[in-house]
Amino acid sequence: MTTDQQDFFIVLHEILAKRVEVSDIHCVKDAKVPLMRFKFEGISVDLPYAQLQVTTVPENVDILNPLFLNGIDETSWKSLFGVRANNSILKLVPDVKIFQQLLRCVKLWAKRRGVYGNLFGFFGGVHLAVLTAFVCQRNPNLPSSPHEYFHSNITTSTSMKIRTEFCRGYRHTQVNRIMNTIKRSVAINAKDAVISQLEP
Repeated sequence: MTTDQQDFFIVLHEILAKRVEVSDIHCVKDAKVPLMRFKFEGISVDLPYAQLQVTTVPENVDILNPLFLNGIDETSWKSLFGVRANNSILKLVPDVKIFQQLLRCVKLWAKRRGVYGNLFGFFGGVHLAVLTAFVCQRNPNLPSSPHEYFHSNITTSTSMKIRTEFCRGYRHTQVNRIMNTIKRSVAINAKDAVISQLEP
């Protein structure tokens, strides 16, 4: 008999691995949020694992329903948090389509400039989604297409402010990286000098 976790990380993994659309599949079991990471037709997908305290899960499950949170462990709570946060954000924006288009543009902009991902000290997906939702709430009459948006007067000054802040953060990380490299180099040279003095 298999457990739910084995069903997810072994059985589902094998099913997905056989699909021609799926590539680069691997499991991350020991992370704070256990997940399966793969590419589906070239699109990166993180599929988190959560164990609900229910005997059957309906096909159109509503993760925002608090009944699903009863008795779940901390790991499952963290896994569900991202999905619940995304669904909550979608309910707060005036126009979901404009929000999604703007978020795609912002993510693409950040990735192309190497300023994306909280593992590197930059905003990650959730952070950018919250900021994008805020912009959409503050400006409910945003243009409906990315081209219109980036060529409108609304964003000229805002884009410059965001760009300036991203550049400042990037320079700061570069300076820290250079300083750490210098410190390591000085420490190694000092150690070598001490060893050479101690040698007979």
